[in-house]
Amino acid sequence: MTFAPGLIALRPGEGARLEAFGNLHINKVVDDDTGGGWTLVEQHVTGANPPLHQHEREDEAFYVL
Repeated sequence: MTFAPGLIALRPGEGARLEAFGNLHINKVVDDDTGGGWTLVEQHVTGANPPLHQHEREDEAFYVL
């Protein structure tokens, strides 16, 4: 991981890893890094989808490759 004022750069696969529902989640940037502004998570979806849910305080967007 590389840090510079206002910059966070991670290589592919770097970040805190979590497995849930058979899928791999890699936290690239979390709220502590952005002052609570946003979070970026890389997801490798090969298992089950999360259950139907709703975010009360957050917006959510997806970029699918």
